[in-house]
Amino acid sequence: MILIIACVFILSFCIGNGQIPDRLNWEDFQKYQICNRVIIKECFKDMDANGDKIVTAQEMRKYWDKNNERIAKMDEERYETEFKNADKNHDGILSAIEVQQFLDETYNRTPAFNNFFKSQVDKNGDGQLNKDEFIYLRKHGDEIPL
Repeated sequence: MILIIACVFILSFCIGNGQIPDRLNWEDFQKYQICNRVIIKECFKDMDANGDKIVTAQEMRKYWDKNNERIAKMDEERYETEFKNADKNHDGILSAIEVQQFLDETYNRTPAFNNFFKSQVDKNGDGQLNKDEFIYLRKHGDEIPL
């Protein structure tokens, strides 16, 4: 997910700063490697909303925004499933033991991660996580430097 967000950010930055032209025909689209080679034809067709065989910066941004929404929905569904799996007693709260098991299985618990967890995830320090805290952890836990 982070990789996708980074690619979208870099792509948006490049378009906005003139590194990628505001309008790309098929040859330019391939040249700038906007999409993976395996799906490039489908990607171009999907981005070219008006079918004029030119992908504009506006069409490209709209395409990425739409896909980011779809990816965010998929992530939310995954977080919901992960929460249910981690909540062994199915009470809607991850107990301190359930939290520790999940963290041990999922994260490299460096001092930076532990600081992030205490200051931004488990703010009340009870060692438990409700679903909102868990989702925050899953959205931001991988951003912590190793």
